[in-house]
Amino acid sequence: MSIRLLMIVICNCFFTLTANAQFTTIIDFPSDLPPDLIGSDTQLNVQDRSSFFGNLQLGAEDGSSSNIEVNLLGGTFLPENLRAFGGTINLLDGFMGGQTAAFQNTTLNITGGRLGDGFSPGAASTVNISNGIIGDNFFADSGSTVIISSGNFGREFAAGSGSTVIVSGGEFPVEFDAGPGSTINISGGNFGDRFDARDGSKVTITGGDFGNDLLAGFGSTVDISGGRFGNEFTVAGTANVTISGGTFTGEFDAGGIGTLDITGGTFEGEFGISGSREVNISGGEFEDLFRTRLAENIVTLLGTQFLLDGVPIPGLVNLGDSVIFNQRNGTLSVIFANGQPQDFIFGDPPMGFVEIDPQTTLRLTLTQPIPEPSSFLVLIFATATLAHSRMYGVSSNEIP
Repeated sequence: MSIRLLMIVICNCFFTLTANAQFTTIIDFPSDLPPDLIGSDTQLNVQDRSSFFGNLQLGAEDGSSSNIEVNLLGGTFLPENLRAFGGTINLLDGFMGGQTAAFQNTTLNITGGRLGDGFSPGAASTVNISNGIIGDNFFADSGSTVIISSGNFGREFAAGSGSTVIVSGGEFPVEFDAGPGSTINISGGNFGDRFDARDGSKVTITGGDFGNDLLAGFGSTVDISGGRFGNEFTVAGTANVTISGGTFTGEFDAGGIGTLDITGGTFEGEFGISGSREVNISGGEFEDLFRTRLAENIVTLLGTQFLLDGVPIPGLVNLGDSVIFNQRNGTLSVIFANGQPQDFIFGDPPMGFVEIDPQTTLRLTLTQPIPEPSSFLVLIFATATLAHSRMYGVSSNEIP
């Protein structure tokens, strides 16, 4: 007996045993033919090597139905007109068509098998994907939640306004579109070329591997603390971007008129600033050409030490002191607020790697160090301990 067949048999037995206790009506297709409307307390099991093509509605349209379950154990599940208004669909094996007339207030769990092109979960629906093959043009509609830990996706995954997408794994070969008003949280996964964060989207990236052509578009908010990014990372329009980690292997272009805050990360390729964007840098490692292209650029370096050719820069004595740096030659040595050292060597490669437009505003600001996460936790613990001792009248030397 093959492993696949064995798993189907085990799943079938499991669903049969649990169904006897949970459902008043059990339909095993193709032995039993389901009605057009599946009501409350009903389980439908689509067996391996069967094909379902009829009309099917899950739950009443007003959302009043409950305890509905559909288990796809194999074969082909391709309803001519699927309308889902409640319940749970478990895709374990086989093929489920992606086109639906309605998919609301319904949960789809995908642990195997294949989902067809054009699937679009709607309001109050949840899709959990931990394995399987997902077709082209997946669209998370308004009010839906999609949670992805694994799986292979076709062309173009898109998140609509008001949707939430959480990704910790999976393969996205090309075109991931964080649509206007969507919320995207990414901690892992492999993304091909073209990732767009569109107007009003909120994208948080803590990990993952991204290909070329990532765009933080007009009005988007992007927060990056990890991950690896290919060539052509572009910040455009009024996008607000915060970078505290991650590796950027190719060209990085910060354009538009929004804000870019950098407290960490490694920039292996050319780092360019264009437009009227304000860029604040208190950490990070810049390994290639650092360039500003326009007079309107405003760049602020925040650090604990600034030297020009080894000599302290005048005017930076007290915390908060700030000077406009007009020098365009020599070596500017900075210890950023996060403790990272960085040398900005003015001039053309190979001798230098910093090209600052003469009219660009380059501001140096003396600031206090940013505590490391471990130090911050120690500070929190010490504060809590002190508060405890004061509350209960314990002196500091009495705390073990």
